[in-house]
Amino acid sequence: MVRRGWYALPDANPDVVRAVASGAVLGCVSALVYYGVWDTGHPYLHVFRSKHGRRMPPGKIGWCRPVHVDRATGSAVVSPMLALRQAACCVEPDDLVVLLDSVINTRLLTRQEIDEALTGLASHVRTAISRMDLAESGTESLARLRIRRLGVKVKSQVRIGGVGRVDLLVGDRLVIEIDSIEHHTSQSAYHRDRRRDQILTSMGYVVLRLTYEQVLYHWDEMEALILSLARSGRHLARVAGPGRASQRLRVPKLPLDSRPIRFERANRSTAGRLDSDDGRQSRSRGG
Repeated sequence: MVRRGWYALPDANPDVVRAVASGAVLGCVSALVYYGVWDTGHPYLHVFRSKHGRRMPPGKIGWCRPVHVDRATGSAVVSPMLALRQAACCVEPDDLVVLLDSVINTRLLTRQEIDEALTGLASHVRTAISRMDLAESGTESLARLRIRRLGVKVKSQVRIGGVGRVDLLVGDRLVIEIDSIEHHTSQSAYHRDRRRDQILTSMGYVVLRLTYEQVLYHWDEMEALILSLARSGRHLARVAGPGRASQRLRVPKLPLDSRPIRFERANRSTAGRLDSDDGRQSRSRGG
């Protein structure tokens, strides 16, 4: 028996058991991780109780009570919609966008359900919803947000003929791929990634691969590298490839220490339809 009226099977999730043992249920970002959403790395377990709950949790456990409920939930884990609403009131703005991207990527909730779950919350939550985009991992979301904050044009999950989807496309031809240990260290993945890079290079793209650690812990260095490529214009120029119509951007000449860089569109062309897909599996955690 975990607590009065609650019992755990031998294979029960340990976070759920801890939450119930503390007199609550699993909630907020911890519940989202339980449902398969990307883990933003919070240092403590997030739990939820009704406003009548009285027991204090032991250890690194934090109450998440931005949404008051008169009665306790009958489940050991709050619903995905309630978990997302709690998280929206608990995490930093960038982390909220990461969670929203992952919720869509894992198909945990639809866009309509997200809107319903977050109705009536503060304006920064609506802003986070407007910043949602396609992403297969939290590190892709973070990299996209940080690059856009520099004033650099970047697209997510772009299909390129003959290659398939790439994580990020900066300007016309700078491809950024975010590699994780989980999905990119097997022998087959290693050879597949190099073959993709070779094809992209032959088509005129510049390929930059970033690791999970570089995005999370060494971003200043990666930002400097991306800015260096952008200032040299290597993200521009025409690209060969089936069905791709190029577009050119004009980069103002700025000192190396100037921020942010702003880009102006010199002319507009219609992109050709790209229908090749590399068939990569979606991932929700780990890079």
